[in-house]
Amino acid sequence: MVTGVAALASGANPSLTAAQLRQCIITGAAAGGRQVQGQPFYVVNAKKTVECAIAQRLAVTTTSLPNAVLAQPYSATLAATGGTAPLTWSVSAGALPAGLSLSAAGSISGTASIAGSNSFTATVIDSTGTTTDRALTLAVIGGQTQGGTISAGSYHSCAVTTAGAVKCWGVNKVGELGDGTTTSSSTPVDVVGLGSGVAAVDAGWEHTCALTTAGAVKCWGYNSNGELGYGTTTYYSNTPVDVVGLGSGVAAITAGMRHTCALITGGAIKCWGSNLNGELGNNGATTNDNNTPVDVVGLGSGVAAVTAGNGYTCALTTAGAVKCWGNNNGGRLGDGTTTNSTSPVDVVGLGSGVAAVTA
Repeated sequence: MVTGVAALASGANPSLTAAQLRQCIITGAAAGGRQVQGQPFYVVNAKKTVECAIAQRLAVTTTSLPNAVLAQPYSATLAATGGTAPLTWSVSAGALPAGLSLSAAGSISGTASIAGSNSFTATVIDSTGTTTDRALTLAVIGGQTQGGTISAGSYHSCAVTTAGAVKCWGVNKVGELGDGTTTSSSTPVDVVGLGSGVAAVDAGWEHTCALTTAGAVKCWGYNSNGELGYGTTTYYSNTPVDVVGLGSGVAAITAGMRHTCALITGGAIKCWGSNLNGELGNNGATTNDNNTPVDVVGLGSGVAAVTAGNGYTCALTTAGAVKCWGNNNGGRLGDGTTTNSTSPVDVVGLGSGVAAVTA
């Protein structure tokens, strides 16, 4: 039996190219066979056939990638079906997160050095020169300008251990230490339920938030403005609560004075809590506080980092630009005015070339 590279047009794989079909016909005819209508082979005689094998079209089967964790080793392998081996992989558009690389065999590996979300196109080529590609996004969670493995709030501090646990110490009058009490501690105490699986922590004025390795956000402490994000304005919670709608897909977090923001893996920003000065960035849709996350206007993608300060917020775009919104007392938004803004404004002179931002 002689194996070709295609099936007949009327056979089992009608999606084959014209070139593949011609090759099948040539293979069968060269053996002196005759076409059997609707079948992927030629008959030479009663005891011999020439088969034109059905070649599966090259396709990337990887549709998503697991999150990488900042400063921790990462490994993932891209997959494809069909084509003719060997297959060779490359990045044809966009870029992988800093510190990661794609091998020709399709393995993404390395240690990510910057938190955020990167979009790129992975292309695979087989030995016949056939190519196909897939647009993918890879998020690096944990550790940004503020939310990292150690963070200091106004009167308390927190740290993430190498085992992924959170420990906090200092003032605890509204549960900001997360240990189930309101007793202050001059030494680190364990945060309830966060003995492992945490990538980053950020301490605000009197509340704290953690980002898990699964991309979820949990917060505890003061909540009168909804800064814990769990759908209430209950005075405080002395144990971690889940932020509504952010059970996965978050790349980084930041806790401000009375509000909190998250960078989503697709490069969008969501904020919640106090909105007295427009620090949630929802364009004045409401100046009321929000106890669940809201979208920041104009920043539905393309953001690399976010940082929350005292009544205002700033973001770093993937293009290296800085945008800020909220309280502009003293010119903290950097737009050349002292006028508050309920939506992001460009920082003068920082439209590109910026590597990091903090508030």
